[in-house]
Amino acid sequence: MLDKATLQSTLEGIFAGEGNTAESVAQQLADAIDTFVKTGTVTVDPGIAVTTPVGPGATSAPGIGSIS
Repeated sequence: MLDKATLQSTLEGIFAGEGNTAESVAQQLADAIDTFVKTGTVTVDPGIAVTTPVGPGATSAPGIGSIS
């Protein structure tokens, strides 16, 4: 899940800022997008087919990871 509300609020703040240069806006947008993407989590359900060095198998429990 991603935090869309925070991204929207951040973008509104960037565009409301007076006197921003194109470079400043670009940097702020890049930072906002980077933060937005890194708030995401990845969930893998049990039962997903996998291949291991000892042979095929399946995930046995949910796996949850973050994006860094």
